[in-house]
Amino acid sequence: MPTFEGRTVQQSIEKGLKALKLSREEVTVVVLDEGKKGGFLGFGRKPAVVQVDATPKPVSLEKPKDQKPQPIADTPRNAGEDAVAQADKADPETKQKTPKATAKPAPKAKKASGAKQGQQQRPSRKADNKKVLKDLEAYITSICATLETPVQVKVAHARNEVVYQLDTNKEGLVIGKHGRTINSLQYLAQTYFNHFGRGKLRIVLNVGNYRQRREDTLKHLADRAAREVIATGKPYLLDDMPSFERKVIHQQLANNNHVDTTSEGKEPHRYVIISPSSVTKF
Repeated sequence: MPTFEGRTVQQSIEKGLKALKLSREEVTVVVLDEGKKGGFLGFGRKPAVVQVDATPKPVSLEKPKDQKPQPIADTPRNAGEDAVAQADKADPETKQKTPKATAKPAPKAKKASGAKQGQQQRPSRKADNKKVLKDLEAYITSICATLETPVQVKVAHARNEVVYQLDTNKEGLVIGKHGRTINSLQYLAQTYFNHFGRGKLRIVLNVGNYRQRREDTLKHLADRAAREVIATGKPYLLDDMPSFERKVIHQQLANNNHVDTTSEGKEPHRYVIISPSSVTKF
């Protein structure tokens, strides 16, 4: 009997319906384990487990009634064919008197005179992004002021990353519970640059040394969860995380031969599942 796991009973049922390609009315569901929510950062969480089986359909013993063949309707004449036929009946002299349009050659466009003209028409990527990043700094400052958490911003540039370091007396409010506020601000900042900027740049917002502390916490959480998975043989579900935090979990356990990590769910509610390894890693 097929069983399916998820964060909740409903999510487990939906996985079963998707796998069997059936609707809710076409299956029988048995809840084997309602799961456990877990505590801080989802530690101790257990997945819900359900059994989903297709409900057998009753077999009809009645013979199908003979169906009379439907008469084939005459194919209507294509409107385009009627138009062609009418054109053929037209007076041939009328056709001869119709003058043919003579197409005049289009004037040749002048070629751009060297690289200088191209540079004048389109500013360089560096010049464009410099202004966008400056405007983004003002945008971040404005949002924090609206939230009554004024900040001073310092910008650090790397090759494919720009870090906005926020200095404030209200670090806790800017960071938020489990980093939700600063992650939301970072999402807005990334969206702003993706819309107005050019090329690909990763935008990072940081307060104090929060990002480093958070990364250390995630690595510690990944190791603890992996040990529990190895001990119990059961999968372990973590809380919802943004993509850059899920990446830390995946990288931390990439060389662990006893567990696998996968991301499931839809943004912004994707989460990591740590499960016993299905294959031997080398």
